[in-house]
Amino acid sequence: MDMSLDQVSEVVFDDLFAPPDVETAFLKFGANCGPAAFAALRHEAVCKAMQWFPHYPEKPWTNRTQMKAALDRAGEIWEPIGDRIPRHGLCLIELCGPWTTQSYRLARLRHTHWVAVCNGYVYDINWNGWLPLKNWEEIVAEELIRSHQQCYGWAVMTGFEVKSFIADDSPNALDLDRQTFAKSSCEEESLMVVGA
Repeated sequence: MDMSLDQVSEVVFDDLFAPPDVETAFLKFGANCGPAAFAALRHEAVCKAMQWFPHYPEKPWTNRTQMKAALDRAGEIWEPIGDRIPRHGLCLIELCGPWTTQSYRLARLRHTHWVAVCNGYVYDINWNGWLPLKNWEEIVAEELIRSHQQCYGWAVMTGFEVKSFIADDSPNALDLDRQTFAKSSCEEESLMVVGA
């Protein structure tokens, strides 16, 4: 599908989709942030998106490997972009605290959260809608940080650029000033506290 950058912007800004069945999918499958962010990005109901997450409800979480598999099963064209926020894609956020300096990986993974991103807007299941990144930081991320004892910020653990709706000539990751969110590594003591 060839689109101009203007057409991509129209799709992104005029047609952001919030799945209407988040609660139903949670009750039926145990669906949470991973499948909901995936569904929002693909403009489909979470219950429909659950076909790409066969490990639910027995294992009601989505790690990076499982998200990659879901993207592949769904036929999405995507690429990992490291610890950057994608222009159009999925982002695994890590809430930072004492657990981030531990070598035990599971301790870190218990404090992660999936969001979808489109041109600087963030879909979060906790808001069940899209917000500009700055507003997401001030409202949703701040609440996530407050709800995790000893949490002092957040960082991007992994970004996946999903190219299905992005024009070939558009940049992949958003060119954001890293001062607007946590530094790329939670181990850095100078990590910005969202809302501070």
